[in-house]
Amino acid sequence: MRRKNFLIAFAFLILPLFLSLFGVPSPEGKASLATRRDASEGFTFRIGMEANYPSFNWTETENDPENNYPIAGLTGQYAGGYDVQVARFIAQDNGWNLEIQKLTWDGLIPSLQAGTINAVIAGMSDTAERRQSIDFTDPYYTSDLVIIARKDDDRFGDNFDPTTSQGMRFVTQLSTVEDEIAKDWAERYGAVYVNPTADYPVSFLNVTQNLADAVICEYPVAMAMMDAYPMLSMYTVDQSKVDSSFIEQLSVSIGIAKNDRDGILDQINASIAKLTDEDRKDMMDQALERSKNLQNTEENTEGESNHLVYLIQNYWVEFGYGTLNTLILAVVGTLVGLLIGIFVSQARNIKIEKKDNIFIKGAKYVGKFLSWLYVTFFRATPMMIQAMIFFLLGPAIGIIWTNLSPAGDIGRVFNGYMLCGLIVICINTGAYMTENIKSGLNGIDKGQEEAARSLGLSKTKTLYGVVLPQAIRNVLPTIGNELVVNIKDSSVLNVIGLTELYMTASIATNTNYFRIEGYVIICLIYLVLVLFFSGILKLLSNKLSFPDQVNVLGFRKGRISKYLQRLHITKRQKSLTQGLGGNDNE
Repeated sequence: MRRKNFLIAFAFLILPLFLSLFGVPSPEGKASLATRRDASEGFTFRIGMEANYPSFNWTETENDPENNYPIAGLTGQYAGGYDVQVARFIAQDNGWNLEIQKLTWDGLIPSLQAGTINAVIAGMSDTAERRQSIDFTDPYYTSDLVIIARKDDDRFGDNFDPTTSQGMRFVTQLSTVEDEIAKDWAERYGAVYVNPTADYPVSFLNVTQNLADAVICEYPVAMAMMDAYPMLSMYTVDQSKVDSSFIEQLSVSIGIAKNDRDGILDQINASIAKLTDEDRKDMMDQALERSKNLQNTEENTEGESNHLVYLIQNYWVEFGYGTLNTLILAVVGTLVGLLIGIFVSQARNIKIEKKDNIFIKGAKYVGKFLSWLYVTFFRATPMMIQAMIFFLLGPAIGIIWTNLSPAGDIGRVFNGYMLCGLIVICINTGAYMTENIKSGLNGIDKGQEEAARSLGLSKTKTLYGVVLPQAIRNVLPTIGNELVVNIKDSSVLNVIGLTELYMTASIATNTNYFRIEGYVIICLIYLVLVLFFSGILKLLSNKLSFPDQVNVLGFRKGRISKYLQRLHITKRQKSLTQGLGGNDNE
């Protein structure tokens, strides 16, 4: 009864929530596609950024045409920050259409190489290592190096001397020039190199949690985050004590494809040259001010509980859509994966008989090999890597993912990113389901098939009408386990920009930096989803295992059902007794 009450309560709570999501008016409405003109009308300047690197770029959920720009393929998400203003200026100066794509930091250069974007504008430094893969424009901003540490740590001070950093733990963002600086200080001065994080907000969080002593970053990044971390202080660095090669890399440039594939290098450099130092300073100051305004720190500094309430009150729609997207990925991926597993398992179990001619034998060998190759590849490689490869197959396919976005709220769920994610999770799940179904089929006694064939059933009817249903019932626990795994593992699809539940937490906290509270919220949502579907699978297992002891919903028959059954039997016995008595009187 407890499980039944929980499932009913969950259904009454979650269904109205999902229905209400499509009743929330979209900030951009049907204008989402109008803001991105078709490429046939002119050159479309497609740029990539992670939209999670304040103050250079971040993600917003409300449309502000003067300060942000719609993210392609993601309804209700907008990119803001210094990089966005630079991109808009370049596009307007050249008469280009602008399109912004949201990608992970590690996916920016591969996307540029694959041709899905024309440029990377993401606060990226021009380094010798990156020049092996892409080219760079002239710098569009030059920054200073700073240190962020806890206020109670007296080892740091203004004009910090890195030669005194022995034993100090430094953390940075992965694949940045600051990460190279941290490695250099560890090798030369005895500092402790802490594994870099995926983004700078997590680096700052590491310092607040005493997992590191300080963050090495650029001044604009520090300024965008300082108000959110009152326990931290910013200190300048003695630039004369830092290797000159690193100082040169503090200038950020726009990445373009090797050999100027799109023929845009000269136009971009010409536009950058029109931006004076004062223009660049004003644009950065505006980005910093807007980043601080979005944090709302004055209203939300009283404690973690208030931060939780703030995130729920202001981002419940985003959390709702993230949950819905996660459910679609998990359920559709499991069901379609099951169908794939059923058909591919037949190829895995195919029998090569002596009576087969050479062509049939050859076809069977090919089928067995291809099914083995499919299962082996997709089970032996991470789904995250599979998603990145599939997302970056080529410019034509990449443009489909980012441009397939229906207008309105429906675009938050059914878009190109979701299509790409569904294809990946279905194919990946199908590989695991193949082995599950194969083992289930092998566990069915051969007498079942022989008995069905003796009754005149064909091989197909025997398989799908007799053997397969029993095999599925036997492997139902493993099928349920795949569903639970898909609910959790769908989070890796955020690498292609898909807004599932984990990505939602990043969006909700990328300007206020309430990361721990955001993770607590999605952790609870994941827990409820897993418990709910685990309960559903338990009920289904009950119905298949004890069909006479449970009702159609899978719940065991209660006392009322037993009482009604006994009452029915009693009445029937009484009727029979009266009938027999009447015959005796005659």
